Amino acid sequence: VLMIVFLAWAMLDYRKNNEGYMNYGDGLVLGTISMAISGLIAGIFSVIYMNVIDPSFSKNMLTMVREQMEKQNPNMSDEQIEMGLKFAEFFTNPIWIITISPIMYAISGILLSLIVAAFIQKKNPNPF
Repeated sequence: VLMIVFLAWAMLDYRKNNEGYMNYGDGLVLGTISMAISGLIAGIFSVIYMNVIDPSFSKNMLTMVREQMEKQNPNMSDEQIEMGLKFAEFFTNPIWIITISPIMYAISGILLSLIVAAFIQKKNPNPF
């Protein structure tokens, strides 16, 4: 819901500053770029949180993942659990977080902007 409000606010502001007009494509681009930037900020904050504010976060998360794996499937071998933990640990890598966050947010931005821009668009009757 917060993402939709943010996108609507950005598009309304763009429309207001563009003589009251915004076409659908502009809304789609604005929403995608806005969400990608939000994703980059969220990724940077996550890395700072996990490495500076609470360095034990990743270790605690992996401990919880191990416990859940053992609880959900008690027949898993230690080798399978370790493989799963390596996979989970990969997603706590700072480079991965900063790379994937803007991409995932941009994809969300595209999907949400498809809807929000449809309601906020206002075509200029005289485009020239």
